Amino acid sequence: MTQGRIILCPIDFSEHMGKVLNEAIEQTEKFNGFLVVLHVLNEALFESLKRLQGRVAALDIDGVGENAIRALGDERESMLRQALVDVNATRVKHTGIISRGYPFEEILKVAEEKKADLIVLGAHGRHSLARELRFGSQAEKVFRRAKCNVMFVR
Repeated sequence: MTQGRIILCPIDFSEHMGKVLNEAIEQTEKFNGFLVVLHVLNEALFESLKRLQGRVAALDIDGVGENAIRALGDERESMLRQALVDVNATRVKHTGIISRGYPFEEILKVAEEKKADLIVLGAHGRHSLARELRFGSQAEKVFRRAKCNVMFVR
C-alpha cells in the first residue's frame, strides 16, 4: 500500500474557512492522504501587544501582553477544534496545529516539515485572485515560494 498524500490547509477563521476546509478534506479523501490543518498566530499582532505592554508597564501592570498572547492561543486552539468538528474532519486522518510567526513563513515551514504534497488556501472573495497576487498578499508569497502544488479555493 502506497503512502497517501499530505495535504496542508492553513486557515484564518474567515467566513470562507468552511469551504476551504471541505475542499482540503475532499482532496485528502481523493488521494487517501493525511490532512494537516494549520492556524498561524500572526507575529505582527504580538509585536503590537509587546509595544503596548511597554506603555502599560509605566502603569505598573506586568504580564498584560503575555497573558493576552496566551489567551489568544487558547481561544484559537478551541476554535480550530470546533472548525474540525463542524466540517466532520473525522472522515479523514488529520491533525490540527497552532503555530506562531509570520503567516506565509509558517505555512512554508510546516509544508516543508510535513513534506506536504499540496497546500489548499482560501482566496478571499472581496478581490480577484489576480489582484491579490499582484499586491503581495500572504497567498502570493506562499504560491511563489512553495515547493509543492498550491490550490486556491474561492
